[in-house]
Amino acid sequence: MIIATAGHVDHGKTTLIRALTGIDPTRYAEARERGMTIDIGFASMVARAPGERAIALVDVPGHERFIRNMICGIGGIDAALLVIAADDGPMPQTIEHLQMLDLLGIDRGIIALTRIDRCDEAQRLRARAAIQALPPVALISNAPVIEVCAVDGRGIDTLRDCLHSLSRSRPRRMLDQRFRLAVDRSFTITGIGLVVTGAVFSGQVNKGDTVHALHSAKPARVRDIQIQHQRSESAQAGERCALNLSASSLTPERIARGEWVVSSLASPVSRRLHVRMRCTDDVNPRLFHRSRQSLRLHLGSCEAGARLSLISGEPQPFSGAPEESRTAASSQAGLLVQLLLDRPLGAVWGDRFILRDPAAQKTLGGGVVIDANPIARLPGGVTREQWLAHLERPDFVNALCGAAALMPHGIDLDAFCDNRNFEREVALSHLRDADLVMIEAETRIQIFSTSVWKVMTRELTARLAQWHIAQPESAGMPLGRLFRPLFKSLSMRLIERIIDRLVVEGAVEHSPVGPRLPDHSPRFGEADEAEWRLIEAALNSAGIRSPSVLDIARQLKLPRFRVLEFMTRAARLGRVIPVNQSRFFLPEALALCERQARHLALAGQGMLTAAALRDATGLGRNLCIELLEYFDRQGLTRREGDVHQWVGCESTSEFPC
Repeated sequence: MIIATAGHVDHGKTTLIRALTGIDPTRYAEARERGMTIDIGFASMVARAPGERAIALVDVPGHERFIRNMICGIGGIDAALLVIAADDGPMPQTIEHLQMLDLLGIDRGIIALTRIDRCDEAQRLRARAAIQALPPVALISNAPVIEVCAVDGRGIDTLRDCLHSLSRSRPRRMLDQRFRLAVDRSFTITGIGLVVTGAVFSGQVNKGDTVHALHSAKPARVRDIQIQHQRSESAQAGERCALNLSASSLTPERIARGEWVVSSLASPVSRRLHVRMRCTDDVNPRLFHRSRQSLRLHLGSCEAGARLSLISGEPQPFSGAPEESRTAASSQAGLLVQLLLDRPLGAVWGDRFILRDPAAQKTLGGGVVIDANPIARLPGGVTREQWLAHLERPDFVNALCGAAALMPHGIDLDAFCDNRNFEREVALSHLRDADLVMIEAETRIQIFSTSVWKVMTRELTARLAQWHIAQPESAGMPLGRLFRPLFKSLSMRLIERIIDRLVVEGAVEHSPVGPRLPDHSPRFGEADEAEWRLIEAALNSAGIRSPSVLDIARQLKLPRFRVLEFMTRAARLGRVIPVNQSRFFLPEALALCERQARHLALAGQGMLTAAALRDATGLGRNLCIELLEYFDRQGLTRREGDVHQWVGCESTSEFPC
């Protein structure tokens, strides 16, 4: 568990941590000389019972000049230790720190009333009353007040017991997400190499794993792990750790504070975030809507310039009403906002943030990330508010089902998993019983809701029905013409898999041309049928001496290209069979030619020549050559020089007929 201090400058936060742990969290000589924390420091409380994890304590600066370092320290915490001096009571930075904790959804913690040795009982009662008068945020409502004196040790054991009790009662973080560590320090040690420290936001890392610096996209191997100065085989969400990384391309400057160490480079890196944001009580967010003024976004240990654009919602003031959870707190109130960043930033769904006005040195608001890599254009009829309302649902399956119901072309599962920081295999285990249709094509899985799949099936079958009416002679509709007007973003491979699924469901059938309805029988229209009767009569009158396309065109006084186009369409219907590009046979006539050729081969020990076929049938030599070449292509014969061997007749005098 990670617990951070909070409170006004010089209220004894560092001294209190030293009394609790025996560790001085101050890292800089300048801070010791000034007697004031200027950057985040770290200490730990060892576990009391087997199976418990150590408590990581983060000491943050209280002075307003170092508020950026303070926000970095509370970015990945589970609870807060709010420190208030009894002789001073709550002060301005106490209020601002409390606001930030509430905006980040930190609703669990302890209030330490320090320096009780400097005041009498009446002053302590006044300080307690002032604490009760603070804004009624969840932390104030839930936290016990413990009176302590770091100098003589009064109340320290009680506070230590409360911290351990708070650690045991914390909700367990999800460990099946991808590993993410927010880097707050990086340095090199002679003989050891590069070391980074930070809070583990999600997932788990083990010694020997390959990780990546997200923003620089550089890989590294985890040589060693330390948690609270003790070597460990692994580190998991909710812990602070130090990673010794093996990477020749990484230096402390390239993996400094603000970088993420992740297990997968699929984590979104974007310059645009869609968030749910709550504002402090004296802030009107519409003053910043599409303004050129650059604000400062603090997320994890990262910091970036941001411009604000409102999506929807009414401003919710800083009220601090208790909520059930951090995510629920962020999603139940506030504005839907788009943040345009001045540089790409790594973020995922559920990340908490603070937004400040650097010019006024004022906190504007905070909230939670909903969409870390927004799609540019939504389908017609779907508003951004509707889309985000489904995405911000805490439950993965409910969020995916709701979002898929809005997308007529489905949702890419990997893109959705990246936003939620899940691996595909973990997501599929959650979706095992979900009412969804999953289409897999190569490395991609497209998710459709059942309702959308039914609508899509109706649209596709309706388009096929219209095609069959307009093109009755066509055996099917080309895939490109069927899908492109409706699903331009889908790959052809994915479209083929969708058709395969529809064939299994019995909605369509395959054909050499494309999908068709099961009850469709190719046929000519009335005008084409009349023209076919003329051509059929010409073919029938010729018998097995089928005329060429040019001969038919001359006989009927029609353009050659028109006859060729018509015969090609007739071949798709099975009315004729093309022997080559310029000659078509009626099926009965071609079957008769095949039988005569087979009998002739029988008499010649399986050997057949164009001259022998000409003499036996009375056909012209050129036509006989064309027939034998057609038989070769069909696999009935095999050419060997000027002779054609009837396949299957090489070794016997008995031939099948």
